[in-house]
Amino acid sequence: MGGKYRRHPGLGYWKGADEPEWGKVPVEKIQRFHDVVKSLDASHPVWITQAPRGTIESLKAYDSAYDVGAIDIYPIGYPPGTHSHLPNKNISVVGDYAQWMREISGPAKPFWMILQICWSGVTNPGKTLRFPTFPEERYMTYQSIILGARGLMYFGGNVTAGMNDRDKALGWNWTYYSRVLKHVLDELKPGSPLHPALIAPDSKIKLDVEGAADIDVLVREAGPRVFVLAARRESATSEVKFTGLPEGLTFDRVLYEEPRRPKVFPGGFSDWFAPNEVHVYVFKRRPSAAN
Repeated sequence: MGGKYRRHPGLGYWKGADEPEWGKVPVEKIQRFHDVVKSLDASHPVWITQAPRGTIESLKAYDSAYDVGAIDIYPIGYPPGTHSHLPNKNISVVGDYAQWMREISGPAKPFWMILQICWSGVTNPGKTLRFPTFPEERYMTYQSIILGARGLMYFGGNVTAGMNDRDKALGWNWTYYSRVLKHVLDELKPGSPLHPALIAPDSKIKLDVEGAADIDVLVREAGPRVFVLAARRESATSEVKFTGLPEGLTFDRVLYEEPRRPKVFPGGFSDWFAPNEVHVYVFKRRPSAAN
């Protein structure tokens, strides 16, 4: 199969076992799949997804058996957080597992996060159906990116129990896509204002944060622009101060929230953050600073 499809233009990656640690699939079996595939097709990565279970050490055991690791986490439900086995049952647990993956995969391998559309915890008998809202899906998406994810997938669009009659006829939850997911993806897709930052390496600029201990922040540079992505976890609304921006930058905009503006001062800025709120700031280098 690897030899047959390795040159197919529709092939992006090879999928290994799903949730192998939780399913007690031996590392040796996953390793064998990886080695055979790579011997036939060295150009495409092998990807495996782990369940939000086990420990960092138990998941690290699979590290040599994939090129791209991932973890799935679906925190939206009644009650919330039942998919997580960590103490955090809020939607910011997505970030906790992203930090797991960053530690498990290390700096040499990219990782992805598998985020929620619909899952068995809201569709099985006795459960109450619940989908992420736009602010929830947006927050989980950006928190994953900020904490290192280089790819995102959204699980559950094919779960029949989450579809209305129209979507059942079409075979996928296009209602959720059109109401929520499309608007999240529009912010990230090629051609969007943010996309150059999403494919750029992490910046060496390090920002200090004052006024909150639960802000996740990422800086990326793309051409003359410096992007600051920041997301708050669940603490109370407050004003947060960011310092450490280099000289020669001017404020451009807060992406997707124009004409909103933070308070900008030399070397930094401050802005308000509510629980699970995301802001994306863009600064531009003055011509002399860009040369």
